[in-house]
Amino acid sequence: MGKGRSRTSNDNSNYHADRDTELLDDRPQPVGIYGWRKRCLYGFILLLVILTVLNLALLVWMLRVLNFNWDGIKNVKFTEDGMRTEGQVEFLDSLYTENIQSLQSTALKIDSSRGVYIRARNEDNNITNHFVIANKTVSSRCQLFEIKNSKGQTKLSVSNNGVKFGNMDVTFTGSSKVNFTGSIATPNVRGPVSEPLR
Repeated sequence: MGKGRSRTSNDNSNYHADRDTELLDDRPQPVGIYGWRKRCLYGFILLLVILTVLNLALLVWMLRVLNFNWDGIKNVKFTEDGMRTEGQVEFLDSLYTENIQSLQSTALKIDSSRGVYIRARNEDNNITNHFVIANKTVSSRCQLFEIKNSKGQTKLSVSNNGVKFGNMDVTFTGSSKVNFTGSIATPNVRGPVSEPLR
């Protein structure tokens, strides 16, 4: 009798143990990252937050330093026709533009401590005209140099053929000679003292 009771109690304990294991197996297992993986993930997220804050701070600093606004940068405004500047503008490198125009009420000023160089190029990118304003000289290299008045009349023309003054038929050829193709009216004609007049 005692042995039968012990077997029954053992069977009951085994039954309860099996049932507990089945209940444990049926419970939903937690899904996630735990331990050192969780700490690494939080550290990475914290690093990203710090970098984002630094980037935003640098962006705000750049906007403040460069004076950005909705129209452009400080005195520079971008319009449909191009770019408009107010005040003084410094160009540290080459400037390529089709048109430079000042406001109607102000003059256009170009200032340089080492001279102003203006070059014109043809379609093959070869320099055809060269105009230089240096500290003490003004020079130009071109095929034809003309000075005109407000009416568009040529007052001075310089070319390989010589120098012409306005509508006068007078040409300086550069060989200490003057060619007159028209009539001359003068009250006095003098030649060199030591040489005859020719």
